[in-house]
Amino acid sequence: MILNDETADRLWSGELCIGFIVHMGKIRWLIDVKDNFSLNAEIDYRAYLEKKIISESQYEAACRAFRGGILNLTSDNFLEYLGPRIGHVYSKPDLMGFMFRGTHDPVSILDKVESSLVTGGGLADSESRRAQIMASRLPLFYINFDRKMYMYLEKNRFHEKSAGVEWFAQYGDFLALIPDSERYWIFGGRDYWKCR
Repeated sequence: MILNDETADRLWSGELCIGFIVHMGKIRWLIDVKDNFSLNAEIDYRAYLEKKIISESQYEAACRAFRGGILNLTSDNFLEYLGPRIGHVYSKPDLMGFMFRGTHDPVSILDKVESSLVTGGGLADSESRRAQIMASRLPLFYINFDRKMYMYLEKNRFHEKSAGVEWFAQYGDFLALIPDSERYWIFGGRDYWKCR
């Protein structure tokens, strides 16, 4: 996947998202279809089947098609899942350049966001949109296979249900879990995480 305007548009629309993945001590930044960050899709498909939203044949087809048949994403099969998506893995410099690409005067926007956070005042529509565009280029998922930690920032979803009982899984801010050396949204000493 090329980090271009189409990718930016797909992130903005919510079709794609960014995840921070730790597997066997290695850190990866991954951009993929949002649903692929679910740990166990079978839970959702089985619920659809039980509620008769889908038929048995639709269930079987969905299970075969989802993530190339990898319904339950684990440490053991993560590299198999990643194989065809290796072009979706990026470095901090890749994402830093992409974060601010096409963004007119990001410092001004961050100043307005910070002012809004301090005073409680709002942003003008155009300022809010520009801040949201930058926010769409921030990670939504944190998956640490080594420590069995799964966190996300997608509102109105309950992804923790897709994690097993051995996982620490919840909706919440995972910023503190990302090393400073990987925070591609810090630029010129300014922290653009606040745009979220």
